[in-house]
Amino acid sequence: MDLKYKIALFLHSNRLFKKIFTPLAVFILKKLQDRANVVVFIKKDGTRVYNKKNKKIRIVFKAGACNNRVEIYEPYLISSKLTLVFEGSSNTFKLGANSRLHSLNVSFGNDNTFVAGENFIVVGLKAFLIRSNGKKITIGSNCMFSFALVFRTSDAHSVYDNQTKQVLNPPDNIEIGNHVWIAANSTILKGVKIPDNCIIGAQSVVNKKFDKPNCIIAGIPAGVKKENINWSPGIDFQWEGVESE
Repeated sequence: MDLKYKIALFLHSNRLFKKIFTPLAVFILKKLQDRANVVVFIKKDGTRVYNKKNKKIRIVFKAGACNNRVEIYEPYLISSKLTLVFEGSSNTFKLGANSRLHSLNVSFGNDNTFVAGENFIVVGLKAFLIRSNGKKITIGSNCMFSFALVFRTSDAHSVYDNQTKQVLNPPDNIEIGNHVWIAANSTILKGVKIPDNCIIGAQSVVNKKFDKPNCIIAGIPAGVKKENINWSPGIDFQWEGVESE
């Protein structure tokens, strides 16, 4: 964080200066914050367009949030809303080319990463990195996600040993492989790894790592139900929405 930004933040938070300089501090802080956060759209030919407006994309930088980066690769289609909320700093969001979103909502804390590969299809996902600094959600290429999905890299509240005070449920990353289908109303929790070509059954709660690809994983908690499978979307999504130019 550079010196000018620190000064503006101090003016905004200090009670004495707040009464006198609040309008000026807020103005300076907003200008510096806008410069400290980058939103870039990357075209097929590699051309980069910064801070392009799109009525279906809502990006919120909370007070003090800086050094955040959003990269969206074109073409894309958004039929409802892409919402990104940055509570803290030094976060990264990347969306691969040819993605088709109905609703995607991601909340960031500090030093978090959310990356989705090419051909990402999602009907409805809420991803929470908010209380897990330094953690990642990575999603491979050609994945298809249904509706009412929740990803959490932390439990939001700590569970600890009463004697040693050791935290028993620390935050962890979530890793989704290539060509993974996650069915409706499923929850993916911290520390989960899903290999390539797997299916997560509807209403599953996944809370651990899996190693074998080409499996059906389902249940509460989820386990392997069938091995040596693969899947095909079998449909062509024809959503109406805002496409990249």
